[in-house]
Amino acid sequence: MHPQLAPPTRLPWIAQVLLLGWLYFFTGWLGLRIPSIGSHITLIWLPTGIAIAVLLRWGRRNWPGVFLGALLVNLSVDAHLGLAASIAIGNTLGPLLAVLCLSRGGFRPAMDRQRDVGSFIAASAIGMAITSCCGVASLYFWGRLPITELQTSWLTWWMGDIIGVFLAAPPLLTLERSSLSHLTKERRTLAYWILAACPVAWLAFFQDYSQSEHVFPLAFLTLPLFTWAAMRFGNAGASLIGLTFSLIAIWATAAGHGIFHSKDTHTSLFLLWSYMATITLTGLMISAMQAERRQTEITLRESEEKLRALYELSPLGIALNDMSGRFIEFNEAFRRICGYSAEALKQLDYWKLTPKKYSQDEARQLESLERTGCYGPYERLCPNSVLGAMLNTVADRESRHGCPEFSAFSCPTGSAHAQTEELAVFCA
Repeated sequence: MHPQLAPPTRLPWIAQVLLLGWLYFFTGWLGLRIPSIGSHITLIWLPTGIAIAVLLRWGRRNWPGVFLGALLVNLSVDAHLGLAASIAIGNTLGPLLAVLCLSRGGFRPAMDRQRDVGSFIAASAIGMAITSCCGVASLYFWGRLPITELQTSWLTWWMGDIIGVFLAAPPLLTLERSSLSHLTKERRTLAYWILAACPVAWLAFFQDYSQSEHVFPLAFLTLPLFTWAAMRFGNAGASLIGLTFSLIAIWATAAGHGIFHSKDTHTSLFLLWSYMATITLTGLMISAMQAERRQTEITLRESEEKLRALYELSPLGIALNDMSGRFIEFNEAFRRICGYSAEALKQLDYWKLTPKKYSQDEARQLESLERTGCYGPYERLCPNSVLGAMLNTVADRESRHGCPEFSAFSCPTGSAHAQTEELAVFCA
C-alpha cells in the first residue's frame, strides 16, 4: 500500500474536516448553478475530485468533511433533511471507495506511471457509480424523480461526478514543490505556450458560431496545445492547464459562446463533457508516458555509469575490437599490461599482440564464429601468469562481420611489450 501523503500544514483534524466541508460546499454550490436534470443533478461536479484528492493526501479519517459539505450543498437547493442526508451518504461513500481502491492498488499520487493513470480512471468510475446509484435512488424514493428518467439521470450524475474527479483531483494530487519548481524553470516556454493558447482559446470558445454548422471539429485545434503542455510541463502543468481550459470552456458555453453552445442544452453539455474528458485523460496519459521515459533514461544512465566504473577499475585488462582486430576501446589495466601508451596502442591491432603459436587456435575460433555465431570460450596462458577468466559471447549471425568482440587479457603488471612477452589471453 502506498503511504498516504502528509498534510501540507499542521492543521488540527477538526480544522481539516471543516476546510474540506467548506471547499465541497462552495464548489458544489457553483456546480449546481448549471443543472442538467432538475436542481440536484449537474454534468460538472468538482467536489468529488476535491474529496478524493483530500482523502488521499490527508487520510480517509477526514470523510466527515465530505458528508458535511454534501449535506449543506443539498440543503441549499431546497432539499429536506432526509433527502439531503441520503444523498450526502452516497456522496461520501463514492470517494471513500475510490480512495480505498487506489490505496490498496499501490497508487502513486504523482501519477508518473501509466498504471497510476489507469488505476485512477478505474477507481473513479467505480466510486462514482456508487454515488450515482445512491443519489438517483434517493431522488426517486423521495418523489423528486419519475421512474422514466432514472436511466438518463443516473448516467448524467455519473458523468458529472467522474468529470469532476478528472478535473479537480489531478492538480491537487500532483502539485508539489518539485512540480512548481519545474514550472518555474520552464517559465519562458510557458509564456510561449500562453501566447499560442490565447488565440486558439478565443477561436474555440469565444467566437460566435450560432449561425454556423459543423464547427465542433474546431475543438481539435486545442489538442496540440495539450500535447505540448503534457510533454513539457509534466502531470502538474498538464492537469492545471486542462482544468483552466475546461473552466474557460464552461464559462464561455454558459454565456452562449463557442463551439459547444447550441440550442439544445443537454447536447451542448454532453459535447462539453466529452471534450473535457478527452483533453484531461490525454494529458494525463502523455505526462505519465513522459515520466516513465525519463525514469527509464535515468535508470539506464545510472546502470551505464556503474558498468563504466567496473570496466575502468577492473584489474583485468579488457579491450573491445572489431572483426579486423582494430582496437575500439580498452581500459587502463589493458594498457598497462601491454606496456604501450594509449596513442601507440590505438595504432596496433589484436593480431600484432597475438603470438604466432596461437594462429591455428585463432583460425579454429574464427571458423566456429563463421559456422555457429560463437567465438570461444578458450584460453591462452603464459607460464608466469596465474590470473584468469573465461568469457563467452554469441555473435549475431546476420551482422557478425561488423560485430565487435571482447578480449580479456591478464598478466603481471610489470611485463614488457606484448610483441616480446607472452600474454595470458582469454578470448570470447
